[in-house]
Amino acid sequence: LELPMEYTTVMLGGRIGLIAIGKSLHAVADLQSRLIAAQQTMERDHWKMREIETRYRLLFEASAEAVVLVRASNLKIVEANPAALKALGLPQDDKRGAVGRDFLQQIAPQERDPFRSMMARVRDQGKAPSMMVHLAAGAAWMVRAALTPSDDGSLVLLQLSATEGARPTSTHPHDHNVFSIED
Repeated sequence: LELPMEYTTVMLGGRIGLIAIGKSLHAVADLQSRLIAAQQTMERDHWKMREIETRYRLLFEASAEAVVLVRASNLKIVEANPAALKALGLPQDDKRGAVGRDFLQQIAPQERDPFRSMMARVRDQGKAPSMMVHLAAGAAWMVRAALTPSDDGSLVLLQLSATEGARPTSTHPHDHNVFSIED
């Protein structure tokens, strides 16, 4: 049986002798091996996350569907894919130009209050029924929203789908989220 030990010697007054004090390093060796295993696991997890992030980025950029991430707290654009930049009428070669813009300002003024209501529902329930909005660029879009957690606060994922002939048909004065599609 081998035990890792560490000794410290102390000289006793004059030439009386030495005293050796030892401690077992078994616990230290065990902790070191657990630390190495944890570091290896963290490194594997890091590379898996990088791979997932790369796939996400490729899908996000290549998607034909317009996708915008906004902060749940203030509706400022965090990220927008090329299809969303086109839908918003923003230059596609300047993604940074969209970041920080107020998404609400991209919506027709008369539709901002219903959109705010939709966002309040998303913050409360995690998602809300889609609604039609007219973007500043003029076209009508169906907007779906879902809350997504983030390290620095919640984000809302907005998916924009182009519509043709959509018009609101509210059955209640406060219900702005019911629509019919004309053929």
